[in-house]
Amino acid sequence: MLRYYQRAGDTLSDKLHIVGCAAGSEGNASRELAVAAGFRYVERPNFPLSDKWNAAVTELGDADAVVILGSDDWISHPTLTTYARLVADGVAYIGLRDQFFLDARTRECLKFAGYKGKRRTEPVGVGRCLSRSLLARLGGSPWDSGLRKGLDGNMTKRLRALTSPPRSHVVSMKAMGSGVCALDIKTETNIWGLRELRPICVESRQWTATQHFARQDREELDAAMKIASA
Repeated sequence: MLRYYQRAGDTLSDKLHIVGCAAGSEGNASRELAVAAGFRYVERPNFPLSDKWNAAVTELGDADAVVILGSDDWISHPTLTTYARLVADGVAYIGLRDQFFLDARTRECLKFAGYKGKRRTEPVGVGRCLSRSLLARLGGSPWDSGLRKGLDGNMTKRLRALTSPPRSHVVSMKAMGSGVCALDIKTETNIWGLRELRPICVESRQWTATQHFARQDREELDAAMKIASA
């Protein structure tokens, strides 16, 4: 996954400058992977998870905007360029209402169409983007300290507590633009595995990455799924 975003930075260098930061917990093993891909690195325990993720965001404090991605999250190049354009236009908070989940073992693809009820205006967790000015309003940390789970809802709560709402653009992948795609590779060992996700997803089909990722990136994605399912 790190190599994918490293190549994205090279491919899109005429449109935006990508600086990655990985938050790891395995010492030199994870540090070396991050550095080899040109990423910054912070070492933190896995829990509390919010502290670990806040540390990575703090490390990127000089960025115009930060895109939140987990270790199994993939977003396409058009997603990144669209985000960059929106940030340049003054949008402070960007997110997607829907996303794909991909079974690492079977390649089954589930589509989550978005939250319902009280959370219907909330974006999915994958690929949330916060501008530098919005992060400053949050004290540099998108999440409260000490959380093991529930980070998406916690960020939303903190944003809603601001005295004035940030300028936002939260829409579906299709509405965001051509080629926009966000996916999360899943196994049954995840906190939220396929078993829990299947009842709340609206689509199930065999995954094809052809329309969203270049050949070399598809090979990287396939390798990541093999590792995840091993």
